[in-house]
Amino acid sequence: MNDVYHYRPGRCRRLLCSKARTVRLSLRGAGLFTTLPTAVAGIFLVATSALAQGSELGGDPDASVRINQIQVIGSHNSYHAGLLPSVAKLVQQNDPEAFKTLDYAHADLTTQLDHGIRQIELDIFADSKGGRFAHPLGPMLVAQAGLPADPDPYPNGVMLKPGFKVMHVQDIDYASNCQPFVTCLEIVRSWSRAHPEHVPIFILVETKEDVPDARIAWTVPEPYTPAIFDALDAEILSVFSRD
Repeated sequence: MNDVYHYRPGRCRRLLCSKARTVRLSLRGAGLFTTLPTAVAGIFLVATSALAQGSELGGDPDASVRINQIQVIGSHNSYHAGLLPSVAKLVQQNDPEAFKTLDYAHADLTTQLDHGIRQIELDIFADSKGGRFAHPLGPMLVAQAGLPADPDPYPNGVMLKPGFKVMHVQDIDYASNCQPFVTCLEIVRSWSRAHPEHVPIFILVETKEDVPDARIAWTVPEPYTPAIFDALDAEILSVFSRD
């Protein structure tokens, strides 16, 4: 398997790919192969073991299986830790149909990978200055409804720091099993290094910048500009380097 790749972005979801870009990577000796096509709607990464070159080295013939000859099990919104208890009650009371779509939670990424998941999805919001999502509306709405306060899912202040944040819906559905985005990638990298013979791990990253509706004063996401995409590239490359 060649260790230099030139990836082109695939079809985007929801939005046109007019801002899509291609990144050329040299991955010699990295132990991970990473695709970095960035686009308006998202990016797509692949992490796989360097031992996938085993057939060239006279190793396991199964290692010669091509990437389009495998099927993997994946999880949707893999970071999703579920609605916080009082927020869940509030959503259930005010929008039962929405509650049905939000009422689920996944185990942490390491546990998912341990159980055979090989495709994960991460939704990210830009937060170049930090603090944009540090004070969600959820706790205020909970207090106004006379419900018990929910625990802070991020007591270490991570939401105050600059960097891409992982969540489903700002202000309401913001609890994630990994935070921030870089930490999620580091978890995958650590698991991969601990399991060097794994098949490829696919990571679908969706860039989010929408406001759900006009019913409440949602936190307005930061738009994805070329500079923001450059910052996203930098965060990915801080975990999955070119070398």
